[in-house]
Amino acid sequence: MKSKTMKPEEKSVFLKISLGSQPAFEELVNEYASSIKKIAFSFLNDIHFAEDIAQEVFLKIYERIDQLLNMTSSPH
Repeated sequence: MKSKTMKPEEKSVFLKISLGSQPAFEELVNEYASSIKKIAFSFLNDIHFAEDIAQEVFLKIYERIDQLLNMTSSPH
């Protein structure tokens, strides 16, 4: 998988999440939930499944936040 360089403000939010900040996680969800649901809906054509997928995406991000930070800060 190709590493993506995070914008400084994205990295800041991820760092805050890794330190346990609930407001930072809510900021992430508020910023990206709609886009994730739209993409999932375009594949599934079912809003309930699309919402489930979005929830799973955010759960995986929360569970693997340290790995995501390491991936984006490693040399290319």
